[in-house]
Amino acid sequence: MEKLQLSRKRKTDAEKPRMDPLMRALKALHSAGSPEAMTPEELAAEVYAACGDPFWILLAHRNNRFARQYSLLGADLVCSGHAHGGIVRLPGTEGLFSHDLDLFPSYTAGLYEENGSVLFVTRGLGNSGPSFRVFNRPEIAVLTLRRAEG
Repeated sequence: MEKLQLSRKRKTDAEKPRMDPLMRALKALHSAGSPEAMTPEELAAEVYAACGDPFWILLAHRNNRFARQYSLLGADLVCSGHAHGGIVRLPGTEGLFSHDLDLFPSYTAGLYEENGSVLFVTRGLGNSGPSFRVFNRPEIAVLTLRRAEG
């Protein structure tokens, strides 16, 4: 029986392909939480540098940063879920308590628009750690994106 041997030749810096700005942005997303992770503003700058003025979707955990930060970045759609629907909801309200126990939180579930950007917040299926939901049914959301006419 013949053994197959694999050898790897290390590439010199000149032989390595250059990483374009979009790939750097994706790598930064992968390393989120590390000290060298990008800020949302740096990520937006990379997206625009790589793609001009694209349609882009920002996945952002903290829905409560939408008005003061995420909507100003230029993303067409921001998807979030941190609020879990407001934990405790009263019928016809946004929520009584947030996940962080703030009173009367904003942007807890559904669609919102601010500064030309749209935020979608899902209530999700559950919570991390022991918790409860009152008048706040879990959900699985399906978003369908369609190209605008003309």
